[in-house]
Amino acid sequence: VGGCCGTTPDHINAIARAVMPLAPRGVQAARFK
Repeated sequence: VGGCCGTTPDHINAIARAVMPLAPRGVQAARFK
């Protein structure tokens, strides 16, 4: 989240409510060659 638009408490609360039902994604290990 940037430091300007979309950082009001109301906006962040709306984002949190919108993503609450979503399951976290799994993170794959990085593969370096």
